[in-house]
Amino acid sequence: LLSIFLLFFVLFFVLFFVLFFVVLYFGGREKAMEGAPKAVKVVGEGYGDTDMSHRRVCQMVLQFLQEHDYLKAFEALQSDSGIDYITLPRGGELVRMVTACHELDLASQEDGAAQRFDDVLVSGNGQYANKAYHKLEGTHTASILSVRYSHDKEQTIIASGGADKKIIITDYTTGEVKNTWTFHTAGVIALDFNPKQTNLLLSGSMDGTHNVIDVNAGKVLQKFSDHTKYIVRVAWHPEGRYFATASYDHSVGLYERDEASGEYSLKKTFSFLTNAECVKFSPDGKTLAIATREDNYLRYVDLDTLEETKVNMNSNGDDHISFSALDLAYDPTGQYIIAATDVARIIMFSAGTDVQVRNFYGSKSDALSQPRVMFDHTSKYIYSTSSDNKLHVHDIASERVVAKAAGHTNVMRDLSLHPVEEAVATCSYDKTIQLWHHV
Repeated sequence: LLSIFLLFFVLFFVLFFVLFFVVLYFGGREKAMEGAPKAVKVVGEGYGDTDMSHRRVCQMVLQFLQEHDYLKAFEALQSDSGIDYITLPRGGELVRMVTACHELDLASQEDGAAQRFDDVLVSGNGQYANKAYHKLEGTHTASILSVRYSHDKEQTIIASGGADKKIIITDYTTGEVKNTWTFHTAGVIALDFNPKQTNLLLSGSMDGTHNVIDVNAGKVLQKFSDHTKYIVRVAWHPEGRYFATASYDHSVGLYERDEASGEYSLKKTFSFLTNAECVKFSPDGKTLAIATREDNYLRYVDLDTLEETKVNMNSNGDDHISFSALDLAYDPTGQYIIAATDVARIIMFSAGTDVQVRNFYGSKSDALSQPRVMFDHTSKYIYSTSSDNKLHVHDIASERVVAKAAGHTNVMRDLSLHPVEEAVATCSYDKTIQLWHHV
């Protein structure tokens, strides 16, 4: 019995050790082998690019157990995982991984890059939204696809868009529905309130159109039909001068306001090879960040020159596409940007660069997911949706998941941060809007 206990203890220890280091190894393995540690742009405790699967991890552990004659643990892991061991091309994969991982960690320390981001090493005050306190339900008759708090400090309203084609304005303190509009002929996928002209709401739909809506007057001020497929994201410039749209017709539209008339017109279309997934303006209003599917580059558009800069998300600088960035969010200072991917990984970059400051794991997503992320007001925590139907909160300093809050019974589709309070709203396929605050 003691022998069996020791074998299972060794198995547990090995699995824990592998899961901790496996991503770092595969993210920087190529550069480590080249003996060029200075080129590895992984900062602090962040991890590099990964296409590592659960099956691959199990195969490496099985190899380690077989090589060291831990045969009972070897058989137990095969039985519990349902994975049969297949001889790997090289022996000692686990030991190679740990060695290379150690070299990468030393390399990032020698490079001194972590010292440039001392602010992220300071933990927050623990005041983040982690408790569902109020649910808005019975408004939409189908899945709710988008939700946004108003920036108007004089009103307590929230806008939601659904697969039922409706845009609904609700008082989130009382649950009273203020307005219901059907301005689109298909589901409303994206919404965003103008941060300056708070009565203006931007909507994007599966019908390929987007609208500028006056929520006080209850009417469409401008309707656009420049896209030929779904509009999956809309975003206002922080000063309201521009707005941007992202579409599955492989394009992003940038619109500018005419100061004389107050109306918006298409300034430029940016075309890509794949679906445009996200558009976000930097807090200083100088840059538009763009994410596209099946692409290892983020794009940054200088709004003065309209020049586009491509930045590789892969830490080792290659062009291998192992994940897609599906959502982006700037921190309030504009120094950092996070990318939510389809491989259950959130990467925090120094904005406009390929330097990975932090990597976060724990939220579940896959190629069919539509993850959403955002910073809190203090830039110390990150909120993310997850396919386990929970709101996840990540501590930036430690890269740990510090909360997994339950409140929805189906997939969460969008989230919005209150403009002043540390409160979050999420919407879901369960046809409800859940409000969250700190307890």
